[in-house]
Amino acid sequence: MSRQIFAAAHELYHILCFGEHTNQSIIRTGSILKEGTGNFDTEEQEELEANAFAGLLMMPSESLRSQLELLGINTQRISLDDVLTLMDVFAVPYRVCICRLYECDVISAARTRQYYEKEWKEIRARISLTGKAKRWQLDGTGTEQLGSLMENFTYNLPIGKGLKLSPPFPWA
Repeated sequence: MSRQIFAAAHELYHILCFGEHTNQSIIRTGSILKEGTGNFDTEEQEELEANAFAGLLMMPSESLRSQLELLGINTQRISLDDVLTLMDVFAVPYRVCICRLYECDVISAARTRQYYEKEWKEIRARISLTGKAKRWQLDGTGTEQLGSLMENFTYNLPIGKGLKLSPPFPWA
């Protein structure tokens, strides 16, 4: 789910880029372009810019700093659990969170590489254990069954109270 939200922000860049006359200098100054730390499987400049825009939009530096302070996260010792907490707060994918922490000078380039090298299996296990960022990890496998309005309506009908509803319902 967090990747879908990120993708929507990414596509918003394309809409703004071609639909508006905007100052794009801030988008082109992010470290995502200079360091290649978050290439997200693309080499095209416009796609990199869209990724940088989405990261800036979803996890603004001022909001990040406020959350670090509010949550009491020690910026000298950011743990994996801290990263998961920030992922949960900002609804961003793991690599986006790491990249924004780097871009905002919260973690070093070396620490960024360490986090990028972590196996997703380890990250997923920690999410499962702590519950942090879990709500943004829906993957479409069917485990996130959300139900339907009709199921909820039917389930909540007062049984045995003389209420008889059959299609078409009176309000339809």
